[in-house]
Amino acid sequence: MDDATRIEDLEIKVAYLEHQLAELDGLVRELFAANADLRKELGEVKESKEEGSLTFGEGGAGFDKPPHY
Repeated sequence: MDDATRIEDLEIKVAYLEHQLAELDGLVRELFAANADLRKELGEVKESKEEGSLTFGEGGAGFDKPPHY
């Protein structure tokens, strides 16, 4: 294997790794954004629960105690 072939092989590997890195970066960014959205939503649910504004029935599912309590 001559030097030109070895260099070409290394360039191919680097190009492949750069492509993989870009794909992984995009995936991490998507997961980070989804995680941020879920944290925000969880905070809103916790806040609503603490305020007692979550209810069952027509207003949507919530965390109030059933009527028999």
